[in-house]
Amino acid sequence: MLPSSSSLRLNFFILLVALLSVGSNSSALFAEGIKDKFVFKIGGEVFAVSDFKEYNRIQKKLKCIYPESLLIGVFKSEFKTIKKKSLVINEKFTSHQKEVFLKMRSFFKLLVYLKSHDIVLNEQLTKYFFLSAKQGNCGLDVFDEKKEFTPKFKQLMHMEVFMRKRFLPSEAQGKSTPQDFKKAIEGVQALLKSIDPQVNEEVYW
Repeated sequence: MLPSSSSLRLNFFILLVALLSVGSNSSALFAEGIKDKFVFKIGGEVFAVSDFKEYNRIQKKLKCIYPESLLIGVFKSEFKTIKKKSLVINEKFTSHQKEVFLKMRSFFKLLVYLKSHDIVLNEQLTKYFFLSAKQGNCGLDVFDEKKEFTPKFKQLMHMEVFMRKRFLPSEAQGKSTPQDFKKAIEGVQALLKSIDPQVNEEVYW
């Protein structure tokens, strides 16, 4: 038997009320259902809040494993701005979040820029970092089951190797000094300024 016209109208009314209820609670549903959110696109590659969380986490691992990291020296102030509230998923980004995300653009621009470079990581380097992580109780979650770097940590290592080879040439002869390290940081910062206009960007807010 087909439903009566009055029954159809009632069902339509119930559906309409349900849809309106969903709309009125959209913020609550957003908070419960959305686990990630796009931040910006750098050089054609999209980065989300989850990427900020992961790179922030593994840079701390790098600092534990290798305190002398040039990458940490260069981006120390940028990563320091990242707080717990910076990585909360809201319906709209707060002014604090926007400030943090914009400050981190240079990091992501260098990361994308270096993807066009052929950077080889020495097998001994991976072994050295694995042993240093074990001895320093830094955790081994930046290594896979084969004791190789995980993909994102490998990207950090590409950045580290590139910067040291280009801006710390004295290190190859074992003559690197604190002054050399300071000059290397200044050299990387100059590079960041030069590649900034070369790598396009688009923010999502």
